Amino acid sequence: MIFFQRIHFTVDHLISFRMEIRFLGTGGAFQVELGNSAVLIKLDQGNLLVDCGHSVFPTLVKKGIIDEVDAVLLTHFHDDHVGSLSSLILYYQIVLKKGKLTLLSPSQEFEDELRAFLAHSLINPELRANFQSLDSWSSIHAIDTYGLHVAGMPTYAYTFSERGASLAYSGDLGNPDPFFSELDNMDLPNLQVFHEVCFTDNGSAHTFYTELERYLDRYTIYGYHCDHHAKPSDLRLPLAAEHGFLIK
Repeated sequence: MIFFQRIHFTVDHLISFRMEIRFLGTGGAFQVELGNSAVLIKLDQGNLLVDCGHSVFPTLVKKGIIDEVDAVLLTHFHDDHVGSLSSLILYYQIVLKKGKLTLLSPSQEFEDELRAFLAHSLINPELRANFQSLDSWSSIHAIDTYGLHVAGMPTYAYTFSERGASLAYSGDLGNPDPFFSELDNMDLPNLQVFHEVCFTDNGSAHTFYTELERYLDRYTIYGYHCDHHAKPSDLRLPLAAEHGFLIK
C-alpha cells in the first residue's frame, strides 16, 4: 500500500479540493539509498512529475505508478534531476503505448537545451516527446533562479496553485532569499513550501539549514534533497521524508 500526505482544503465550505504531492525520493546526488529527489503532483490537468534523476524511472516501475505520469517538468539538467528521462520517454511510448510523453518547459531557451540533451540518446526527440510551453498548464508558475545553484546554470523553481491550495518547489538553490522574495510578492493561498536543504555548510550550491530556518516564522516549509538520517540535533525544519510525503 502506498502512503502519502494529502493537502486538503475546503473553499467557502462548498468546494472540496485535494492537491497531492508525493516524493519518489528525497536524497541528493550522492544519497543513492534515498533515491533522487523528485515529486509526483496531482493537478487538475493531470499528474505532473517534477524531475527525473537516475533513480526515478526505476522507482516508478517498481512502485507500479509509472502509468500515472502525464507530463514532466524539470528544475535543471544535473544528472540527479534528469538522468533517467530518456528511459521514461521510451517506456511511455514503446511499453505503455501511450504516445509521446509531454515535456513542459518554462522558456524557449530551456526547451532548446532539453531538446539538445535528449538528442544524445533519442536522436530525434521530437518523434518521442511532445514539447509544450509551461503556459499550457495554467496552475503552474515558474520562478527563474538562474545561477543560484551553480554559476551560469539555468535553474527554475515552481509554484502550483489551484482553487485555494498552493505549493512551492524550489529545485536546487544555494541562496534561498530570491526564491522567498518572489513568494512574498505572490498571492498564494494556503501555501506549503518544499525546499532543498543541506546539513554541511561547504559551499553555495545548496541551502544550509540555518539559512532556510530563518523563514519558518513566515512559511510552512519541508526540507528535501538531504539525508534525513544525518540531520543535526538542533534542526527545527520539518523534513519531507519524515512527514508522510514519501512513497513507500
